[in-house]
Amino acid sequence: MGVYIFPGAEASCPLYWNVNMVERGGFEVQTIRNQGVHYAHTIEMWYHNLVKNKESVIKRDGVGAYRIHEVFLAWSTMIAREGSSTVWLMVMTHMHDHDAYSLPPKESGHTLNKTKMFCDKKKYTTEF
Repeated sequence: MGVYIFPGAEASCPLYWNVNMVERGGFEVQTIRNQGVHYAHTIEMWYHNLVKNKESVIKRDGVGAYRIHEVFLAWSTMIAREGSSTVWLMVMTHMHDHDAYSLPPKESGHTLNKTKMFCDKKKYTTEF
């Protein structure tokens, strides 16, 4: 797939890597859902569109390219329908400057890691 369909793409990134990257970029993840089964409908429509335009695709890209994409889209539809593919839907919000824990450490003294907020003994204490 990384050679013929999506050159240079990485389709096997684990979810934690994506979550880590968006959080490091200042986003807070609200919800995550696997849309793989629903994405099967989209892939199937791409497949039918490819087959419908077979002659023009072959004329433009050749029989080999057509056949590779035909097999890939058909296979991807089947895999997605059985629940074996992951297409993550991530709902995120961007942290704003008014959130002290979203500012870079030099400005606020805190890091982007929101878990540190619960460890700040000066702010959260059980002493009276």
